[in-house]
Amino acid sequence: MIPICRPELPPLERYVELLRDIWDLHMLSNFGKYARLFEQRAQAQLGTPRVRAVASCDIGLVIALAALDLPAGGEAIVPSFTFNSTINAIVWNRLTPVFADIDPWRLTLDPAEVERLTGPGTAVVVGTHVFGNPCDHDAIRAAAGPGIPVVYDAAHAFGTRYRGRAAGTLGDAEVFSFSGTKLVTSAEGGLVAVTRDDLVTRIEYLRAYGFQTDYESHVVGINGKISELNAALGALTIETLQEGDLIGWSWLFPPYTTAFDARSLEDTHTLVFDGACLRAKCDLDPALGYGLLKLFAGLVVQRLQNARFQLLDVYGTVAGS
Repeated sequence: MIPICRPELPPLERYVELLRDIWDLHMLSNFGKYARLFEQRAQAQLGTPRVRAVASCDIGLVIALAALDLPAGGEAIVPSFTFNSTINAIVWNRLTPVFADIDPWRLTLDPAEVERLTGPGTAVVVGTHVFGNPCDHDAIRAAAGPGIPVVYDAAHAFGTRYRGRAAGTLGDAEVFSFSGTKLVTSAEGGLVAVTRDDLVTRIEYLRAYGFQTDYESHVVGINGKISELNAALGALTIETLQEGDLIGWSWLFPPYTTAFDARSLEDTHTLVFDGACLRAKCDLDPALGYGLLKLFAGLVVQRLQNARFQLLDVYGTVAGS
């Protein structure tokens, strides 16, 4: 079996140190020391204070949509190419998924489809940053029109940037996964990033049974608490994330020269693939484009046991995956 991705883990000794501290504190959950640290490091990485930890990306998507207080039966425009968790969250919120096609090059929600499908019944647009490749947010936002919130399943996209802006600062809400299949992991866990203060408050209530400290429920909530054991691992993996490594900067290649830099594999074990450049080549010469795709696949297989790879998105910014 060829793994799509292997998690990036910190040194075991460092995690054991944090576990000893958790054992001494006897606080295993309820947003303790390490849940707060996990959030703080994520906030610093994303450049926004409006980030809250949850037990999983799946739960994060459910409560992110719930926080928007959308009308039951409203339509949610969603790409047909996504993980089933995206659809589950829509249905849990009593919304009706309306499937849209994707951009065949980016593999993300096609803004033209959003414009075509948006109508009186549209309550929300839910895009997916596929494999860490960001949606064309500006185009989707314009296509959705005023008053329709945009939410992103950003499961793979922690560290991705779009036109210089971090994923997590684009849509009304974006939800990251830190599950065991992600490069940046807490074994299980997630983060919800929002762009409005009122949504932060609602997320805090929704993830904790609907209350904060007084056991008086203000909303119908759920147990979305991340454990201290998971949060500690998440905090460590974010700390080890460095520019030039997992989501670091790389070379931007002009069109018609080269779409790959295999040299980066030798030093950093990072495969860089410029999708915009490949598209330009395919438009000029489909046979050449097909050859480049074969080269890309071969390089991935050759280095997969040690390689972390990233995409350079079509806007000229790094989209890590």
